[in-house]
Amino acid sequence: MPRTYPCKSLQERFWSKVNIPDFFECWDWLGYRNNLGYGRLSFKGRMTLAHRLSYTLSVGNIPDGLLCLHRCNNPACCNPAHLYIGTDQDNTNDKVKAHRQYAKLSEKQVVEIIRLLKTGATQRDIADRFSTSRANIATINTGLTWKYIQR
Repeated sequence: MPRTYPCKSLQERFWSKVNIPDFFECWDWLGYRNNLGYGRLSFKGRMTLAHRLSYTLSVGNIPDGLLCLHRCNNPACCNPAHLYIGTDQDNTNDKVKAHRQYAKLSEKQVVEIIRLLKTGATQRDIADRFSTSRANIATINTGLTWKYIQR
């Protein structure tokens, strides 16, 4: 049976778990966080991501099929000024830009990476250029990945 909170409204319950230092800074969730750092709160009998609830309470409903994303790249942040609505592709682009996820490489890009490695370019410079990790460049360089491409 879901727990009820008769003495507090949802807004009171939610905002009591948010640290609000000032308008411009991140407002970190003080309650439970999942393994990725996102705040979680039980709402209507199910766990809800805190930043999504912050957006809903402060701005309005999140349209079906869209996500609530962070401008600040801080998963614990509940500041509605730091949140915006976007697509899965927007989310992926944000993760690549913030180096939380690396872009998948095409065969054409790997051929170019191998060419750059042969010219003496550093693995770090190549990784930054292709939005991937230095470790990924190293595995291409040693032939652990993309083995079929001639070196």
